Formats: sequence, C-alpha cells, structure tokens
Amino acid sequence: MAALWWHGSQSGLDLESIRALVADAGAMGPVLFLILFALLQPFGISAHIFILTAALAWSPVQAILLSWLGSLLAASVAFMTSRTLARDAIQAWVPARLRRWDDALENKGLQTVVLLRFLFFTTFLVQLMYGLTKVRYRDYLLGTALGNTPQIIIEVLCADWVLAWIG
Repeated sequence: MAALWWHGSQSGLDLESIRALVADAGAMGPVLFLILFALLQPFGISAHIFILTAALAWSPVQAILLSWLGSLLAASVAFMTSRTLARDAIQAWVPARLRRWDDALENKGLQTVVLLRFLFFTTFLVQLMYGLTKVRYRDYLLGTALGNTPQIIIEVLCADWVLAWIG
C-alpha cells in the first residue's frame, strides 16, 4: 500500500477496490498477509501497518484474528532468528549483573513478556532481544499472545470506527 502511494499508483484505489482485491485472492489473501507479517515485521516493518491494513481489508473479527496470528508468527521468527544466530555469541559478552536479569527471565518469563508487550508491543528490537535471553519459548509465545491482544483489538476497532466515521 505504501509503495503504491509513493509511486502515485494509488489513484483509483479506494476501500471497496482494496476489499475486492483481497476477496479475489481467496484463501491466498490471508496466507500472503501472514507470510509478509511474519517475515517483514521482525526486521523493522511496523506491526501497526499490518494491523491497519487488515482492518481495511477484512471484517473486524477476521482482522483481529489475522493480526493476532501474524504477530505470533512474527514474534516466533524474531525469537528463533536471534536465538539461533546470536545467543551463544552474545552470552559470552553479558556482564554478571545482567546475567541475574537473564536468570529472572528464565524463572518469570511469562509475566515479564506480558508486561513488556503491554509497554512496547511488537517493537522489533525488543522482539529480537528476547531470543538472546534465557526466557523459555513457551513463556515468550504465551506472553506475546496475551500481551499483544489488547493492542490489536483496540487498533482494529479504532480503524473500523474511523473508517465508519469518515464514511
């Protein structure tokens, strides 16, 4: 959407034509959305862009479910990427005082992830940093599922309300 706008190709694109394009894509529309969300968001593309796009393209319930699932997939990609590629190398450089925090994340990972999701939502650097810690993947994913849900619901419902208000 941003690329179309940047190049001036957005003329003729309105909400109904976007929805028709998504409907014409059938099952591939949501699949492509989830793939793009999962692969682009962990590396700097804002989750808000995906959530607002979903709110434009699908019903609020569909947009919430797809955005929530996309945020979990993106979180998993970020976590697994940083855990696989950098955790061992980074651990050697962590000072002793930060290792105590890392140990706390291992023991209270779920609560910490939920709290940090409320505060930072899906900030890509924070997501990548989780993989560098001792937090368990199970706690990370559940904490992400719980912590992201309110933000996603609010964004989708507000987008729908704004669109309805604008007409």
